Amino acid sequence: MRRLPVDKAMRGRLQHVLEQALRSDYPHLFNREGVRERVAALWALAEGGDLQPAYATELARRAGQFATESVAEIAAAIQGLPAADHALLPPLESEMWNRVQTRLLHGNTIYAGLTDQPADPLILPSETRGLAEVIRAVAVTTPQEPRLGLLRAGLLRIADGDGWGSTNATAFALRALAASWQKPGEDIPVSFALPGPAATPGVISAATPLVAASTSVPGAMTITTAGVGDTLALLTDTTYVPTPLGAEAKAAPHGFVVGRSFLRVPATGPMERLEAGADGSVALKVGDVVEEVDEVVNPEPRTNVAWRLPMAAGMEPLNPNLATSPANAQPSAGPTLSPDYAAYGDDQVLVVYTELPQGTFTFRSRMRATVPGRFTAPPASAETMYQAGVIGYSDGARLAVNP
Repeated sequence: MRRLPVDKAMRGRLQHVLEQALRSDYPHLFNREGVRERVAALWALAEGGDLQPAYATELARRAGQFATESVAEIAAAIQGLPAADHALLPPLESEMWNRVQTRLLHGNTIYAGLTDQPADPLILPSETRGLAEVIRAVAVTTPQEPRLGLLRAGLLRIADGDGWGSTNATAFALRALAASWQKPGEDIPVSFALPGPAATPGVISAATPLVAASTSVPGAMTITTAGVGDTLALLTDTTYVPTPLGAEAKAAPHGFVVGRSFLRVPATGPMERLEAGADGSVALKVGDVVEEVDEVVNPEPRTNVAWRLPMAAGMEPLNPNLATSPANAQPSAGPTLSPDYAAYGDDQVLVVYTELPQGTFTFRSRMRATVPGRFTAPPASAETMYQAGVIGYSDGARLAVNP
């Protein structure tokens, strides 16, 4: 892997912060998972060649109290220390393997799960993360371990059709597979038959661990290999743009239910609810101030949730947090729950909650019609940032701004 150059001064500052994080009196750790963060700092320092053995020794002696991924990270960190410190490794390796469960299937021993500790959902814990870190530690400390293949096969088996359940878990899994990759003894011919172009041949070898092919034509794909004794992993990435315009999009609840409405804000008097006319457009005039009301129904407690509230072109955002904003930039009511982060951009408002309880929540924002024309307001959405597929959309809308 090619390493990019890093500014020395910046690297020194980062190293200093990580060294401070290893101290038991460091005040900026996440209280509920402080030990896990200290171990992560230990591993990062070891990767950079800056680890002090005393901290590794201290954490290694307490490893039995830690989560599996932390035990594995300590072992990987110690492997990078001088040989005199490797006496700490056997107890750590024993602790790791004691947590790996196996069972017999058709006479073969297969991976059957981890014995692990509960963790705070804010740090995105998963079986994948624990297993991936065990694989990486074994690949670093005892790469000839015969059970390494068992772990790799188990990691591949618990994947689903979209990775390992979250972007965080998927990143850990791919890193573990890369760290434990064993160079093939001989070249492996691979050929992709994709719709559209001719078949794409390639060879997986010690120098080329990946063969890639792509197409923009829908249809079936066929992969042909020769001389393969072990299972090959296939990574696919599909991107597309929906055919209908954003204004024609219909509400879609996939974990969240999202609703959106528009209110005209007059100079005096009550606000007026805006409805689409016979042509399907919400009629506005240049200068109109509009309050958008976005409502999200969350059926269960979730972490790391982002709301994306896009604006139609022709509308000017009114940020209530700016000292220069007019008085009518302030919404009629505050959010049901104050977000941990909110960004008012030129084309959307982004709202982020690190923890979102079960319930119904409302967020209001304002904008002004400035440019005549007909414009699309794409659907508002709420989604979990690391768990793909948990998302909800509102209906799209069409705005007609008249002079």
